[in-house]
Amino acid sequence: MQKIGYANRLNLPRKLLTYLEKIRSRLYADYYLRKKDGSKREIAVYVCDSRIASQLDEKLVEYSKVLKLVHRRIKNLLDETIDLPDCVFGFKKNCSTKIAASKHVGKKYIFSVDIKDFFPSITSDMVQQALMNEGVEQNDAWLIARLVAYKGRLPQGAITSPTVSNVVFKPKDLQILKLCERYGLTYTRYADDLTFSTNDEINWVEFTDELEKILQPEYRINTKKLKIYGPKQAHYVLGLIVNRKVNTPKSYRRTLRAAVYNYLNGKVPYGVDPVKYKATLKAKLGYALYINEIPSLRRLYEQLKRFDPNEVKNWEHIVV
Repeated sequence: MQKIGYANRLNLPRKLLTYLEKIRSRLYADYYLRKKDGSKREIAVYVCDSRIASQLDEKLVEYSKVLKLVHRRIKNLLDETIDLPDCVFGFKKNCSTKIAASKHVGKKYIFSVDIKDFFPSITSDMVQQALMNEGVEQNDAWLIARLVAYKGRLPQGAITSPTVSNVVFKPKDLQILKLCERYGLTYTRYADDLTFSTNDEINWVEFTDELEKILQPEYRINTKKLKIYGPKQAHYVLGLIVNRKVNTPKSYRRTLRAAVYNYLNGKVPYGVDPVKYKATLKAKLGYALYINEIPSLRRLYEQLKRFDPNEVKNWEHIVV
């Protein structure tokens, strides 16, 4: 296997990369988001993008910007040089939730699996080994693995984490594909969401046991999020309905329509900036239209585009 000189291909001085590796723990700010189950998720933000940037040493802020640039180059280099299995749809060029969901349209059974704490489960040692498996020289693999890690693991919030996780998980994907071939299953993965579908009845308990053996010891299944959809149920894949065609759920469209109607009538949720909220609503409508071009939603989208929030003198703040 030909060795890939990754560090050189980043077009940055080795001395700079080595220095960034030494100080990288000081180039992030930690934030915590509360999950639905009450637990906390740690998010690492580049200090240059954090709320505390103005309070920090200017040199640290500047080096944080450089680390962000390095991460972007590492991400692009990995995207260009490492092939991923066809089952991967997250954070991959020309792939999306819609395309991933389309692979399961019309199937009788859908089985959805979530990997618990996906990014934090991936250590810098795992990244180094994965890069070496792809032909990266040991010294470069070590340096890159350290540059993309924070506290020894992939941080949620770094530009590189999604792409790096795909590279590290590649051997698992290949093993899972072989398992699915035996069971006659279609398999897709979008980050930590694994979806399996079939028209045949299978022993899902037996399949899950075999899947766990592949994932362990590095990864654990989130048993609270295991879902099986049968022939007479609505089939959800990545939040989309896939029974007959890929579509957003009616409940999503109904809630979105109500939010846009309220907005056009001068009403926004408490604590929301009306100007910024327009961009949020446009993005949600745009996503719904990308999934399925519905004429009524298109008209609403065009109406929202023309609407100027600055012309509303008194916004009414409502509870939603």
